[in-house]
Amino acid sequence: MKLTTKYIGEKNGQIIYEYSIQNNQGLKFSCTNFGCIITKLIVPDREGRLENIVLGFDTIEEYEDNPHFIGAVIGQHAGRVAKGKILIDGKVIQLPCNEGGNQLHGGRNGFDKSIWNTTIMESKDEIVLQFEYTSVNGDTGFPGAVAAKVKYIFNNADELIVEYRGTCDQKTVLNMTNHSYFNLSGNLRRDISQHILKINSSHFLSLNDELLPTGSLEDVEGTVFDFRSERVIADGIHSANEQVIIAGQGYDHPFKLLKSSEYDVVLKDDKSGRQLSIITNNPYIVLYTGQKLGDGYLFGDIESKNYLGLCLETQLPPYSIEYDDLRESTLEKGDEYYKYTKYIFTTN
Repeated sequence: MKLTTKYIGEKNGQIIYEYSIQNNQGLKFSCTNFGCIITKLIVPDREGRLENIVLGFDTIEEYEDNPHFIGAVIGQHAGRVAKGKILIDGKVIQLPCNEGGNQLHGGRNGFDKSIWNTTIMESKDEIVLQFEYTSVNGDTGFPGAVAAKVKYIFNNADELIVEYRGTCDQKTVLNMTNHSYFNLSGNLRRDISQHILKINSSHFLSLNDELLPTGSLEDVEGTVFDFRSERVIADGIHSANEQVIIAGQGYDHPFKLLKSSEYDVVLKDDKSGRQLSIITNNPYIVLYTGQKLGDGYLFGDIESKNYLGLCLETQLPPYSIEYDDLRESTLEKGDEYYKYTKYIFTTN
């Protein structure tokens, strides 16, 4: 295992570093203490060719202007908070909105825009980067001071394990995830339309035209949302399914996980042979197929386009005060929030 640290900039007098970990097989994981952003994941194809499988920018300035939340840890609340309203002890609290009349991914200055303190722990078979950040009471509208921790554990078993922890000095809401865009083709040589996906889920949350959950869990049976067996992404994004059309000709939906198989999610690219398997203790995963990435951005020398990457966001469900089961992210004073996601990189 090998760790390197590189200065990449400053913000508000705080230094921003990029940390890179290489394991004994040559796989490489890179991230920054700004937003805990994952900048690179370099893994082999079936021929052993090492290439990057996530979207990322070249400069910290591009990450500061990052409307698609590329690679970042999301908080205080991942997903959409309907109308920007949360309910705490019977009182409605209005959060500032940053996507029309709703709050998305923690608001304009969420965890993704914060500089985190870093602790490094090294051993023979793994290196751990622990990031810590405390948001003050009222930060982006949320009640309480939240002490958040994110651990990235990269190891010689070709796994990346992400652990999220948080406590608060008063009742609040907390729902964290990572917003990396995966593309297993290698160095973005193809879009993700021919990727093959399997999700261990029999139900998904349907959305309205604001991409807010309707409160209805829909059965995937007989629809392009049925990923219980392997399905090519193109099947859905090119379909006339009403929910796919609402999301902008793609997926942006929470799938409720069944927890009844070895992996919660498996993503494959047959041409490269790369496979990503995911295990999590989160109840949901949001599949977003990048249909709104659009033009105007460069990832290195590659121009952005729709479907260039897809997100697999393990999390609690989006928040709505209208539905009891969409308030799972409520965190009591003194309780600890703990979630993890394991990413396993293999070839087939």
